[in-house]
Amino acid sequence: MTKLRSIKRMRNVANSYFIAYMRCIEQRKLNLTTIQFLPIPALTCIAFSCEIYLKTLLHCFGISHPKVHNLKKLFNLLPKDIQEKIRESYDNPLKFDNNLENAREYFATSRYLYEKEDGSFSFTFIEWFCKKLKETIDNKISKLEKSQF
Repeated sequence: MTKLRSIKRMRNVANSYFIAYMRCIEQRKLNLTTIQFLPIPALTCIAFSCEIYLKTLLHCFGISHPKVHNLKKLFNLLPKDIQEKIRESYDNPLKFDNNLENAREYFATSRYLYEKEDGSFSFTFIEWFCKKLKETIDNKISKLEKSQF
């Protein structure tokens, strides 16, 4: 399998988890007084999507990664210029690192939420981060495709 094909395959899996997230956060009216949505599976799906997007980006740059779910560790392995582009595009770049620190273990935390007394999550940040990673990968794939011709 070519590197580009492998990257596209990884991206497609990450895209699938992002779509699963979108479906989980849809609010469905069950009756006049009840609305259903699935925030915990949504969080699990989007966190895993971010993880796969990060691992895809690392693969794009030929960077090996540890077998971890920690979004911050994976992000910190990216080339510094990519990290800065992502960080600077956030609406408050000074809060980016703090938000990433808080989101770093969302995948593990969401799967075992029943073991915790409480938990707070920023769907706004993790959704933004996921979309930004996807955009970054799509741009990288586009450049790789053009370089093959």
